[in-house]
Amino acid sequence: MNKTKNEKILFDKLNRFISKYYKSKIIKGIILLISALFCFLILFALIEYFSRLNPSLRTFLFWSYIVINLFVFITFVFIPYLNLLRIGKSISYLQAAKIIGNHFPEINDKVINLIQLNQLSEKDSGLVEASILQKTNEIEPFSFRGIVQFKENKKYLKWIMWPTIIFLLFLVSGNLNIIKESSARIIDFNTEYNNLTPYPFIFEISNKNLRAIQHKDFLLKLKIIGKKIPNKVYIEIGNNKFSLLKERKSFGIMLREGLLKENIDNYKYLFKNVSSSQKFRFVAGKFYSPYYNLECLLQPKIVDFNIDLNFPNYTGIEDESFKNIGDLTVPEGTKINWNFNTKQTNSLEFNFNNNKEILIPKNNNLVVKRTAVSS
Repeated sequence: MNKTKNEKILFDKLNRFISKYYKSKIIKGIILLISALFCFLILFALIEYFSRLNPSLRTFLFWSYIVINLFVFITFVFIPYLNLLRIGKSISYLQAAKIIGNHFPEINDKVINLIQLNQLSEKDSGLVEASILQKTNEIEPFSFRGIVQFKENKKYLKWIMWPTIIFLLFLVSGNLNIIKESSARIIDFNTEYNNLTPYPFIFEISNKNLRAIQHKDFLLKLKIIGKKIPNKVYIEIGNNKFSLLKERKSFGIMLREGLLKENIDNYKYLFKNVSSSQKFRFVAGKFYSPYYNLECLLQPKIVDFNIDLNFPNYTGIEDESFKNIGDLTVPEGTKINWNFNTKQTNSLEFNFNNNKEILIPKNNNLVVKRTAVSS
């Protein structure tokens, strides 16, 4: 058995040991990651459920959850995986030899000595090769891979077992919504939830959409639906609060998650001369609605238009141009060119001789050419 073959036997054993060593670490890391995901989800959800945190603290919980689990993933899964691929700083052969020596006292420092002997210079090759041969024969019966036992990671499964049991308890008791609703509020951390108790009613906007044309009024319509409804409802816009006008009260059977006899109050509020988009929410007692956004659509307009008249030759009349003129009297056969300058306009309806057309301006400009053959 020559020196090269001895080296191959040694380093094959070491490489297999190192590979299994990191595979075991990855298994452990996956268990820890799953347990961290579940444990911190339950912990943060319960904190939110009992404390009803403001958006800033819920933002802190959200990013803490992300950072903690990202740290666990990188530290215990991703880095060992890179080490398995021999990327980055992994354990050396000497470090592996020390671990092996601790498990097999019979060969104790023989593996370390073998590695050191392989690093000696060629001038001592005769003595080195003899020593390597002797020590290789001594360690050959030992399986280094047997040192690493995947089943040892079973002890970490308790970190998955406990949150699983807690989840099952919430499920069996019918209280899983505590985890679901609280975690949903943490994910939606920008929304303000100020209510310490469940809503006894709901806010329902009746408008099909919340879009107002610039410099126009917008009538907002709201329904309050529930078994118990407030006497007054306010709208909060910026730092200002305004009372909504109650329209009428009605009663009815509402099909909402089952048959519930509920009261209905109708309210309205007039946004006057909307000039920009506005954020608002409703307030009734200690209850707040989510924030809504009234979108301001820029008002489309025709800034001005020019009319060029090209009279028929038989009239002998020179061509003329007019600006912003709506009524014309022209001879039959006159060619009329309208040149419209628009603003914030996607389309323009043009009606000529009861023939309606939808025309699209380009770069806020639209040219329409027609010939007058009748009134």
